[in-house]
Amino acid sequence: MEEGMQAKEFRYGDAGLKAWVLFQTTTSIHHPAHSLEWPHTAIDEMFNELIDISIIGFK
Repeated sequence: MEEGMQAKEFRYGDAGLKAWVLFQTTTSIHHPAHSLEWPHTAIDEMFNELIDISIIGFK
């Protein structure tokens, strides 16, 4: 996040908070506790949409 802010790819702010928010919002996609849900959802599409929304929000 800090590198993205320095490169003016992301808005300035608290890099740690931005990283934590991204981590928390992607929990259902990367945390093993949710792995039973993965085969039953469109996980790839969900991931791509979440990343797109997140990146837009950081800019």
